[in-house]
Amino acid sequence: MRRILALALMAIAGLTTIELASSYVLFRYYAHSQKSVVLKGSAAWMLLDGTINKVRGKHPLPVLSIDHGQLFEPSETLGYALHPGKYHIQEELDRKRHLFELTVTDEGRRATSYIPVQSNKRILMAGDSSLFGWGLDDEQTVPWLMQARLPNVEVVNLSLTSYSTVHALLQLLQIVPRVGPDDIVAIEYHQLSNKLNVEAPDVLESIKDGYETELGDARMREMKLPFGAIDAQGKLTIQHVSLSCAFDPAKPDCVRTKFDLGRAMQVTKLAFDQILALRPKHLLIIFLSGADDDPVIEHLRSRGGMIADLRPGRGVGFEDDLIFTDAHMGPFGQHQVAERLLEILHEQAID
Repeated sequence: MRRILALALMAIAGLTTIELASSYVLFRYYAHSQKSVVLKGSAAWMLLDGTINKVRGKHPLPVLSIDHGQLFEPSETLGYALHPGKYHIQEELDRKRHLFELTVTDEGRRATSYIPVQSNKRILMAGDSSLFGWGLDDEQTVPWLMQARLPNVEVVNLSLTSYSTVHALLQLLQIVPRVGPDDIVAIEYHQLSNKLNVEAPDVLESIKDGYETELGDARMREMKLPFGAIDAQGKLTIQHVSLSCAFDPAKPDCVRTKFDLGRAMQVTKLAFDQILALRPKHLLIIFLSGADDDPVIEHLRSRGGMIADLRPGRGVGFEDDLIFTDAHMGPFGQHQVAERLLEILHEQAID
């Protein structure tokens, strides 16, 4: 009996030692990479699984590389923005490679044409990675395709990975020249937009863990992300939270309330109301996901917004055209979205 007990204690001590050693190795590895690690289950198993995947060349997320410089840089107002330049980016997943080219103008926006277009009529397009065209060459993105078909209109791509309606509002307030009566504002909206617009903890986590931020400089961790809140008078206020709160949520200035969808949708409505107050000629909503009676969409319809219903099964098939490394919309999907938006503009005689 004593021998069995001794063997059991030795086994427990051995397993504990292996777990502690594995935890230390994982901590040192992620600390060296300037990334956080969340242990799920056994540290030893996580280390073994990661080692096997690395030897086999498999990764849970794409491994990114860039030909030069850093793509992202901190922005005092927007949290993060693009650094001007022309980049060749490679994504690698399970030993499969995907390459694309990305051009950022001097204004910090993704290019929509080889030669800049100047016009009094503009289409200002704002959204996240779907409208930005992450994973695609410049010429394959929705804004570029629309610019090619509208030579007398300047198409401006304000979109960027994980940007929100609040980001769109801030960008439109900053844009030069300011939004005018001839401008059309096209903004992407889907179910995730409401979470992006508020201080949802899992959004901070997803941005922190987002592989795209591998292409940013070391200051990205300290960037302050904008989000919407509602004051005592029921008005929209824009505040900022440090991304470092995703690494250390217990910090005094990182206390956050539990996500409330109803309140988040109210923030989204108020952000759209402020965009409408800028008096663009038209507001076009690119509706990618959500219920038929989505409260935000119903609100926008009541305010005269045009709804481009591009949800799955509504005549576009971009859900069947995804980039294999990161599941972003592929070139055929981008083409379908651009064609549908052009049809709506033509139907409304505003193109």
